[in-house]
Amino acid sequence: MDTFTKKLKKAQNEKGPIRFKKGKADVDPACDPTMKHIAKILKDTPAFHVQVDGHTDNVGNPRATRSSRRKRAEAVVKYLVSKKGVDAKRLSAKGFGDTQPIADNKTEAGRTKNRRVDFTSRKM
Repeated sequence: MDTFTKKLKKAQNEKGPIRFKKGKADVDPACDPTMKHIAKILKDTPAFHVQVDGHTDNVGNPRATRSSRRKRAEAVVKYLVSKKGVDAKRLSAKGFGDTQPIADNKTEAGRTKNRRVDFTSRKM
């Protein structure tokens, strides 16, 4: 993981994870401090393209969860562009569904960790 991606991940660790309204692909307004911080990082470092990666747990229909995560990743992109002024050409979205867990899906705590938004960056 490159330094820039680590910086974006650290933003969520410090300011709080990006959350969504229950059952929807709408960014929870309570996440605005996190989104503001992420937007500042993006604006201060214009040499990177960032892919917003949507992940979920293994509960439910795999096709539906992958679609849900893609829509949530797209909602993060839309929020950063429309509400925080980030250049849309620097962002993209991809839904991974439950294909890249970071914790055990057998526990609620693990499933909670797997329902997340991550970032992947590359030099432009």
